[in-house]
Amino acid sequence: MTGPETFSTAAYALVSNSYQAGTSGDIAAIRDILGTVRVRAETQGRAFVGIARATDVASYLGSARHAVVDSFDSGEHLDVIGSGEPSTPPSAQTFWAVSSEGSGPQTVSWDPQGGSWRIVVMKASAAPGVIADVEIGAKIPNLIWFGVGFLVAGLFLLALGGFLVYVGVRRP
Repeated sequence: MTGPETFSTAAYALVSNSYQAGTSGDIAAIRDILGTVRVRAETQGRAFVGIARATDVASYLGSARHAVVDSFDSGEHLDVIGSGEPSTPPSAQTFWAVSSEGSGPQTVSWDPQGGSWRIVVMKASAAPGVIADVEIGAKIPNLIWFGVGFLVAGLFLLALGGFLVYVGVRRP
């Protein structure tokens, strides 16, 4: 998990840029490498955190004032768009792939699927003025094997370098 980044906006929601998870043909490979994505957020009062298809989020928020976040893990640029308000609280929607609502930190875990996805953080009441501490991360299931592979490759390259130095400085 990243460290918590604090976001503050007068808008009704914080929304991630669209996350492209690939096509259905390569999603198994993405899931094997990336594993489970986890998002944790805490707002003042009751918080809502959800992940949904980008088209569903766009339909729900419509012209509602919301802040699009370049990256939840670096606290970078917020682009506020829209001027209206959401028609219903986020929990009233049925399109969320995963969601969580309540007081205190809210966490969702999601296995990536093909398509374009967005993370949404709001007050559960859909009120404006979101101040949220957000953390994002991924559980990488085979991380130990990546480490072992890099270690073996490094040892091989070290041995090869040593051999080449030996051959290069050896006198006939």
